[in-house]
Amino acid sequence: MYVPGLYDYRTDEMKLPVSELFSLLNINFSRGQDQINIIEGTFLTNGEPYSLNFDNFTATKGGRRFEFNAERMQVGNLDYFMSPEVFSQVFGMEFTVNINALTLSLRSDRMMPIEERRQRELARSRIEDRSFKREFNPLLYDRNRSVLSTGFLDYTVGATSLVNEQRQNYS
Repeated sequence: MYVPGLYDYRTDEMKLPVSELFSLLNINFSRGQDQINIIEGTFLTNGEPYSLNFDNFTATKGGRRFEFNAERMQVGNLDYFMSPEVFSQVFGMEFTVNINALTLSLRSDRMMPIEERRQRELARSRIEDRSFKREFNPLLYDRNRSVLSTGFLDYTVGATSLVNEQRQNYS
C-alpha cells in the first residue's frame, strides 16, 4: 500500500496524511461543514467524537482538548498532515516511520475498523465454506423385523458439535 508523507527538513520529522490514513483504516471522518480546515468524526466502534482543527492546531476527542504547535499539524495541497506524536497522543495510534526503508508501521492497543472488517469477512467465509452433508446411516436391524409380533422399537441418537458447545439428543 502506498501512503504519501510530508518530510519536514527543519524538524527532521515525517508528517503523515490524516485523510489518507483514516480512509485506509476505515476510520469515520468528514471535513467540517462550517470551516474547511477541520476534520471531524467518530473514532472506532465506541463512537468517541473527535475534531482536528488545523487553523488553531487543536484536537478534541471524547471531551479532552489537545493543543499543538504549528510544526505538528500542517495543511498540505491535497491532505492534512500531522506528526506521529499527535496521532499517538490523541488517538493512541503509534506510527513508526523508517525513512531509509520507506516503511510505515502502526501499533495500537485498540482494534482498527479494517481489522474488524477482515475478521467479519473471514468468519463469514468460514460459515459459507461449511458444507452441510446429509448422511444416511444404514439400520442395524431391518424395520420389518418383529419381536413376538407385538410391535417394534424405533430410536434416534444424534450429536452436534460446534466451536464452543456440544449437543446430544435422543428419542
